[in-house]
Amino acid sequence: MPKLPGGSSIAKKWADDNNYPFKKDYERENLIQVAQYLAIVHGGENVRPKEILLQDNFRKLDYPDFTTPSEAHGIFAALPISVYITTNYDDFMTKALLAAGKVPESVLCQWNASLRGKKTIFDRDDFEPDPQKPVVFHLHGHKDNVQSLVLTEEDYIDFLVQLSKGSSLIPPFIQQCLVENTILFIGYSLKDINFRVLFRSVLNTVDKGQRRFSFTLQFPESDYDADVKEYLGKYFKDLKINVAWGSAEDFSLELYRRWKDYMHGKP
Repeated sequence: MPKLPGGSSIAKKWADDNNYPFKKDYERENLIQVAQYLAIVHGGENVRPKEILLQDNFRKLDYPDFTTPSEAHGIFAALPISVYITTNYDDFMTKALLAAGKVPESVLCQWNASLRGKKTIFDRDDFEPDPQKPVVFHLHGHKDNVQSLVLTEEDYIDFLVQLSKGSSLIPPFIQQCLVENTILFIGYSLKDINFRVLFRSVLNTVDKGQRRFSFTLQFPESDYDADVKEYLGKYFKDLKINVAWGSAEDFSLELYRRWKDYMHGKP
């Protein structure tokens, strides 16, 4: 199945190619730190590592076959979901929805001045997403708009500053969805800064008194040993959050199977 390179592999390549001065593996595999270094090397231009990232990895995407039974994007596109929130820069989710015969709308999070104030689908009076016309909300940007990418340390700091101001960083409609629905995070690692920012974004958006739902977090099983898994299970249980261990593909298939059984009245 076609797959984009992970952040750690991109960071390591950049570190090797640009004389990154830090030597520890965890330092050389931290994409946001290496991206910040690259920005400084290029005269403090924060946009330069984003241009390099897009040129090297996103200009000619090798899309998966979304009709393959085990393809996660295709599975989630087939489910009756109205809102998808992603931290990915690619458009795999939108393409999967199109392949499923749906009419998705992609919306960028307006986290910086170059994006702020632009009209989106959320400004339309007749806007009402449904499973046939879902919204794909790109929290950390989209490959077709280099200024929209949250990539360097400065980007993440600016993003969190805007979030802490209680601004409309998360559109009211998305906030409402977070209050009224169960949230599923899939394909993340606790070591992933994207997950931590997304998780904090959701928690900060929803008042504790309004949290009537539970989250489900899906993490790769191989990343953690038994003791760590036991601790994390207890930790998230206190927050009324469920944890599922395993690959995104296996989790997606099981979720789809259970949904089909539910639709056919099976226990």
